[in-house]
Amino acid sequence: MWKKLSARQKMFFWVAALVLLVVAVLGNSLYSLGHNKAEIHRLQVREVRLEKDYERLKEELAKLKEQDPATLERIARTQYNMIKKGETEFRFATDD
Repeated sequence: MWKKLSARQKMFFWVAALVLLVVAVLGNSLYSLGHNKAEIHRLQVREVRLEKDYERLKEELAKLKEQDPATLERIARTQYNMIKKGETEFRFATDD
């Protein structure tokens, strides 16, 4: 059968085989490249957010070390539900 094909048909066969081989080899690589680019973008966004959080926490730590009264009061009220002497705390039921 191979001998019955013309030189043009044989060339077409080899080109088609080569194209299929390249697509099979590079197809997965191109998919991985796209996936990796998306992952890099996601990690860069996360890095920016973490850097902002880090700076915010560094500032809060510095204020805590200075014993800044406003910072200490905010933490006492939000994290420990503390109130000042003479204040009345109101709690409202939620429909959850």
